[in-house]
Amino acid sequence: MARHSKGGGRPQADLTIKITLAGNPGVGKTSLTRRFVSDTFEERYISTLGTKISSKEFAVDDPGQPGSSVTVGAAIWDIMGNHQFRELLKDAFFMNAAGVLLVCDVNQPETLYDLPQWYEAVASVAGPNVTVVVLANKSDQRGPKTIPSSEIEVLCHEFRWPWFETSAKTGANVEAAFRRVAADHLRTLTRPTDAATPAA
Repeated sequence: MARHSKGGGRPQADLTIKITLAGNPGVGKTSLTRRFVSDTFEERYISTLGTKISSKEFAVDDPGQPGSSVTVGAAIWDIMGNHQFRELLKDAFFMNAAGVLLVCDVNQPETLYDLPQWYEAVASVAGPNVTVVVLANKSDQRGPKTIPSSEIEVLCHEFRWPWFETSAKTGANVEAAFRRVAADHLRTLTRPTDAATPAA
């Protein structure tokens, strides 16, 4: 993959990708995006209508060249969590997505168990190899209904999804999760060339 020197002017992204957040209404998709892009948090809940697209450049380790990094330019799609609109608009929402952050609320078990349906919607458009990372959000608000980590682990292990407990309010693991989805996607791009020496 081509590298760009960080000389005079603003460095150009080595890789431009689309990352989509998906999950039920109210799980914190917009707050997670805002925390990652601008490092801010809004206490009041405002439902997302349609799609909000943000962008951010950040560096991740280059899996092909240890010790060097790749600058990723990410278009981050925060979509509304309504199931009916998901089916109507999934082609527009998920087309060309390189990665998806599946978001649940640790205090609402149904939001965890709906994630496979969200994955199916994404995979039906972006393909089954789309990179997935799960965010168990609102970890700062533990209560009597909090989903045990073991339950999240079981579901994510079944689908082979990495996952993070996140908090848009405190910022815990938010940046790590976005970086992970970009880095894992990058690995899928470098894998074929590493393995491509079979006989024609």
